Amino acid sequence: MHVDFSENYLTKYAEEVQYFHFGGSRQQIRMHTLVVYTKDVDQELKSEFYCTLSQNSSHSPPAVWAHLQPILDRLPATVTNLHFLSDGPVTQYRNKMMFKVLATMLDDFYT
Repeated sequence: MHVDFSENYLTKYAEEVQYFHFGGSRQQIRMHTLVVYTKDVDQELKSEFYCTLSQNSSHSPPAVWAHLQPILDRLPATVTNLHFLSDGPVTQYRNKMMFKVLATMLDDFYT
């Protein structure tokens, strides 16, 4: 599973009044992208691409878990090992808080 937060996008209308166009009142949407690699019955490598959206600006471990949970629900029951890869910053994925959240939540998730 290769995970990373993508960019923050601003919502926009096709036609906007000048005040809204130059104002700072646009909502932002965060994109969390994932690529999940699995092997099928014939041991052929299969890749599935996911993107979750949120208005929450937090990239904390609970926020990351909120993005991961719907994807983990879709994994086949035959999955026995998960490997997380990320080139994201230490504050998002590669820290002790995230390790604890993943270890605890995955244990609860699969038991």
